Amino acid sequence: MTKPLKVGFRAGGKPPDELLWSVHYLTAARDEAMSFLTETQYAHVVDGFEALAREVDPRRPATQRVEQVEDFYEFKDKGGILAKINLRVYFAVL
Repeated sequence: MTKPLKVGFRAGGKPPDELLWSVHYLTAARDEAMSFLTETQYAHVVDGFEALAREVDPRRPATQRVEQVEDFYEFKDKGGILAKINLRVYFAVL
């Protein structure tokens, strides 16, 4: 029997009115990210998603690089704190 996927919720520790969108993630996605990111790099990616959650329309943000891929969206980041990592994270807006 396979283990069900768990969904986590992260409010970011900030006042709820500061974020316009709720951010939900699969715990399996965090586990996968932590297999190649450091804690600092992971925190940087979380900050990117919190910035998206502050946008009126996270599908067309002013602060982050996002592209549409069919019915999903792709958050892109590279360089800086990520060094040589060319990060792609797929997400949906519901």
